[in-house]
Amino acid sequence: MQPKRDPNRRRSMLLCAQLRAEGKTQLEIGTRLNLKQPTVSRLLQEAQDESLLTPPRQQFLKERLTAEELRELKDLLGVVPDTAKKIRDRFSTVSNFDVHILPASNRDKFAVAAAPTVVSLLSRCPTIGVSMGRTLSALIEAIYSEIKYVRTQSTESVVCVPVSGDCVYLLNQHSQTFSASYLAGRLEEVLTGSKSAELPTLVGVPAYVPSRLSIAEDKLAVVKEFVQSIPGYQRIFGPKKKKTPALADNLAALLTGVGIVVPQEEEAGEVSTGACIRERLLQEKIDKDELNELIMGEISGILIPRERLTRPQRKRVEELNLGWLGITEQQLKKVAQRQPGVVVVASGSRKADLIARIVQESLVSNLIVDSELAVALAST
Repeated sequence: MQPKRDPNRRRSMLLCAQLRAEGKTQLEIGTRLNLKQPTVSRLLQEAQDESLLTPPRQQFLKERLTAEELRELKDLLGVVPDTAKKIRDRFSTVSNFDVHILPASNRDKFAVAAAPTVVSLLSRCPTIGVSMGRTLSALIEAIYSEIKYVRTQSTESVVCVPVSGDCVYLLNQHSQTFSASYLAGRLEEVLTGSKSAELPTLVGVPAYVPSRLSIAEDKLAVVKEFVQSIPGYQRIFGPKKKKTPALADNLAALLTGVGIVVPQEEEAGEVSTGACIRERLLQEKIDKDELNELIMGEISGILIPRERLTRPQRKRVEELNLGWLGITEQQLKKVAQRQPGVVVVASGSRKADLIARIVQESLVSNLIVDSELAVALAST
């Protein structure tokens, strides 16, 4: 049985073939597509091997492509290269940052398109942090169903680590399969081909403690003492007095989505408020409108405050973050200084402002987005 072809590599091949047919040199193609010259050369040879690019005049035989491939090629040529350059230029002062833009019309197609890029970034990482959410759930299932062929020796010893506990107030909404512990276990199984008996887990550990407890220092101390006594939490975040480095402090990569507040009347299908935000809404005396005035969204459960908040408003956001028992902003920033670092997967133009903010705050190393979000991000 022949292995499946990497869909992203085929898209790159078609782009190279189109640009070569337009008279561009390999150097010019590499510059536009952010590819190294040897890679461009190999892709052009593949196009010739498939009789898509015919020498000596380098004619590109588009009639051999499917209708979907033609639509994607038009989208990629019209949007991706120039938009990627605009985004890189916009955040040129941010160190250790890159962007990957993929065409997609819905979450499932975006997940399939993103899967090869994600695996390519994570394939040599010994420890991978995994956040929660629907986007990551769709992505990991896409990796399983679409690109089983990518498994190599470099992924056989990987350890996937959940970076947050369970959203206990959401469990009745059948969100267990979106939890970080479930997704970390699923990703490790997909990458290595086996289930580990020693999988680090935060099952049973609450992701969030409400502010009525967290702002009362005596109550928070009791809660944290209990949480820190749980073996899974100790292994990932370390006990209060650390004798050995915690897994969360030594992640080579962290895979995460982002969440925003979506007005109730606009909640539908793929457009929904992030799980880490919904958990707070269920536990706190605060409604969506009020919370939306305070935050731009969240990354790995960490709320990102809006700019120009009043002192009481900023204090309120700090209280809502104080009860988060998962990875901290400081730990996230440390991971983002590494490679591949913090890998953010997101789609939809609604998230452009939040993405811009977290990139500027050096919380993102590799950004994987759809063309809709990319265009919005390049123009904001």
